Amino acid sequence: MGAVTTYLSKIIVVLTLIINSFCAKSQGDAIDLSSIGEIVYDSIYPVGTGFVSGRGNFVITCVHIIDTAHEFCFYTGQFKWYKLKVKKILEKEDIALLEAKTTISQTPFCN
Repeated sequence: MGAVTTYLSKIIVVLTLIINSFCAKSQGDAIDLSSIGEIVYDSIYPVGTGFVSGRGNFVITCVHIIDTAHEFCFYTGQFKWYKLKVKKILEKEDIALLEAKTTISQTPFCN
């Protein structure tokens, strides 16, 4: 499990740098690390990234990286795990909305 954690940490750092460079409105803006993270299935297989939206308990990702037959977790940039379930899939747009039972982030990436 240590190798997976190291891999996820590197992915989250890279994702944070990319998002900050493209999305920051000014030099003072920063992305809350609890609002971005890695989608993981069966607790060990990283499959892609996602970001927190809405009330802080929804994660948006791409349909092509998920398989609805698996349980998903969201591993945040603050190294916390949240179980997710598929809420809605927009196949044509390649967008998946996943939901956690609890709030993942008080400052979602987008509303």
